[in-house]
Amino acid sequence: MNSFDPMAAVVDWLDAYRVADLSITNFYAREAVLECGCNRVKTLGGRSAIAEFWRLQFSEKPAGDLVGLRFEGDVVAVSYETAGGSVEALLTFNRDGKIVRSCCQPLGQVGSLVPA
Repeated sequence: MNSFDPMAAVVDWLDAYRVADLSITNFYAREAVLECGCNRVKTLGGRSAIAEFWRLQFSEKPAGDLVGLRFEGDVVAVSYETAGGSVEALLTFNRDGKIVRSCCQPLGQVGSLVPA
């Protein structure tokens, strides 16, 4: 029986972001893809590129309070405050409880994040 709780994992992911803990990369699968549409669209693959992304995020856009958390199909949508405004991220997990795809954009931006 799988005891993985995606909602709890997302809360832990956001907590790691909020305290600027690079262990946030441990939430990602080795083959994970991260897409960020918060400034200009970037698509990154692999844990080293994702780690570098988070190093910059920690200093440029630290996370604040949780705004919302919900399931959207088979992904978890989490919205939260950053220094640059509210952001929504969609996190898709594999069966092992690791993020395989992460997509973020400013909350309320025209056009929905659509998981592949």
